[in-house]
Amino acid sequence: HNGGAEYASSGTLFSYWPSSEILSINPVSGPIAGGTLVTVVGHGLRDTTRCRFGNEVVDGQHYAGVDTVYTVDRLTRQVLSNGTEVTQWTSRTRRYGVAYLICQTPASSAGHVSVQISDAFGGFGMSQDMDFQFRAPAEVYALWPRLGSTEGGAILSVTGSNLLGANRICAFGDAESITAVEVSSKLILCEIPAHPEGAIEVEVSVVSGEGQQLTSSGVAFDYATPISVLGADPAGGPEEGGTLV
Repeated sequence: HNGGAEYASSGTLFSYWPSSEILSINPVSGPIAGGTLVTVVGHGLRDTTRCRFGNEVVDGQHYAGVDTVYTVDRLTRQVLSNGTEVTQWTSRTRRYGVAYLICQTPASSAGHVSVQISDAFGGFGMSQDMDFQFRAPAEVYALWPRLGSTEGGAILSVTGSNLLGANRICAFGDAESITAVEVSSKLILCEIPAHPEGAIEVEVSVVSGEGQQLTSSGVAFDYATPISVLGADPAGGPEEGGTLV
């Protein structure tokens, strides 16, 4: 008989919310200028959930989630005519689909920061964090060689700064973009594609808030038609040399 305790039927609501938890974020890096749209997948995401990148808090756009929210309407106690006590819970359950949150990164200095999501009360202390990298912009300084055949096929060394990154490519004017081989943050290698004769600019890809973009360093590469020998006259001469060909 509940130890003789009495329970009032006040009708007061009490809500149980699932704890906030990040399962994944995508992408995991972006430029220091900010503006990257990061998709957060997790549990306990609500319309009021926000993201924190390091110490900077930003609002998020919520999409329906997988979480189940149990809301207790009230707890009542009745004493039947035979003296039996009956305690009754009245509850309501609401279900949501897979939880997504879209947050836009703020501007930041280069480096790694933790990403957290807020809980039901707006705090950030309990959520698991993920790692996000703010990258300084890439820049091209020099090319070697500076001259190549219109037939392509040679390997071009591109030197610069901050050249490491996901899906890095080399763009040769309006020719086909080439996937780069990363050697270090200051050196990448690209196979030169075929291109008509003339000077073009070689740039490398960067990822910004607007997606895949290119640097604007303006370093030029010259395409030249390869020299070919069609014949020689005379076709031979003495061992000691001196023949004018």
